[in-house]
Amino acid sequence: MKRIVDPLFFTIIIASLLLTACTSPNPAPATETQQKAIQPTQALPTTAPPTSTQQPTETPLPTETLSPTQPPSPTETPIPAATLVNTPANVLTGPTAHVNENTNCRSGPSSDYPVIVVILSGQDVKIVSKTTLDSYLIVEDPANTAQTCWLWTQYVTVNGDLSSLPVATPPPPLMTYTMAFTKIETCTTYSLEFKVTNTGSKTLQSYTIVAKDLTEHTQQTSSSTVFNLRKDCAVEEEIGFVDPGKVGYAYANNFTYNPSGHSMEATITICSHDDLTGVCASRTVKFTP
Repeated sequence: MKRIVDPLFFTIIIASLLLTACTSPNPAPATETQQKAIQPTQALPTTAPPTSTQQPTETPLPTETLSPTQPPSPTETPIPAATLVNTPANVLTGPTAHVNENTNCRSGPSSDYPVIVVILSGQDVKIVSKTTLDSYLIVEDPANTAQTCWLWTQYVTVNGDLSSLPVATPPPPLMTYTMAFTKIETCTTYSLEFKVTNTGSKTLQSYTIVAKDLTEHTQQTSSSTVFNLRKDCAVEEEIGFVDPGKVGYAYANNFTYNPSGHSMEATITICSHDDLTGVCASRTVKFTP
């Protein structure tokens, strides 16, 4: 048998529930203090009062102590390499040489001889004698008229007649050597070999040789700047220049026939520079190869 529930009962229950909900207290709203975050308090900086800076005390300057003055050291007087002469023009008698450019006047007729005096441009000097060399005159040293020197005539104008003046020969050469025929060398042509021994103080650097066949009346001239020793038409020993006390070899080349047994004469001129200049000396030998 079904149980019948009274509808009125349900109505009362629902009404009671609704009434209870309406009478419940509402939650209190949040206060302003709760809604806003508490702002931190800013700390005001404190400024320390400035401290007074102590001024540095001035250090007195030391007094200068005067030391005794040292006397100046004497200066060295340079020694000139040669005397420069530019004396007032003197009244000169006889032939004179007018120098157009500064020119060395030496003790002999080449640049290998020492300078006695430098005669300056515009100077006139007395000519004492001619020489066997066209490029030199002997003149008075204007700084010492008792002394003479060899003046190169490249920059000189001669005034006066030289015909009555004596003729001077050059001084002995600064180089000496010996020369001897050694052999005939047979190649495509024939050559004459000579042994040269340097007996002087100058290095031998170049030569020219004139070989004459007095039988056939022919001659050959050869020149060189080396004194090499040859063997079988090739260089056996490279000698180059011939220093004092050393030995070198000179050759008269290009004979087209064998001059063996002929009367021969050879004149060799050897010089101290490698271009056949400087101090030169000549020797002549006669021989029969």
